[in-house]
Amino acid sequence: MNIESLEYEIKELEREKNEVTILLKSENIDELKKSLLIDKYINIKQQLDIKRKNLYDALVNSRQPDLSDNEIDLYKSVNNEEINYIIKLNKNDECIGFIDYRKESVDTLGNIGYGIKPACRGNNYALKALNLVALDLLNEGVEDLIITAFKDNIPSIKTIENFGGILIDIKDDILIYKCKLNKKRVIK
Repeated sequence: MNIESLEYEIKELEREKNEVTILLKSENIDELKKSLLIDKYINIKQQLDIKRKNLYDALVNSRQPDLSDNEIDLYKSVNNEEINYIIKLNKNDECIGFIDYRKESVDTLGNIGYGIKPACRGNNYALKALNLVALDLLNEGVEDLIITAFKDNIPSIKTIENFGGILIDIKDDILIYKCKLNKKRVIK
């Protein structure tokens, strides 16, 4: 299946999901119809997850990286709510992680979520990827980010602080950092 048809199918599924969401919020709905709509919503969500994974695979396997340094390549995908980046090692094309940028900061989630495969941790790949993403986001007009970490996740805390994050709040067990983006600071 080609990229354009996957993108079209995803847009149609998102439209259908939005319609079901509106119906579910309706006050004039009986329990049976509500149950059927919930089943339909779950089915659409599962289809969307599969289509998005297929789209990621198609994009990553069919094009050059959107961002790159001497160790990692990032492949970018944009939707209404997020910009997603797949992280691959450029020496062997191994997929090692991801970074997701949420356009709207979500209280204790912040704008950025990331993860690196356990076998690939300890190589500063998250920090390197954050620096590449920061340059990309600067070009999109983003000036600062909120990034969070659990207080016992020392490697993530070090990554955020090395990225320039300043601790601004603590909620429950979550540390909340603010990161100002500028080309001078992110280029190392």
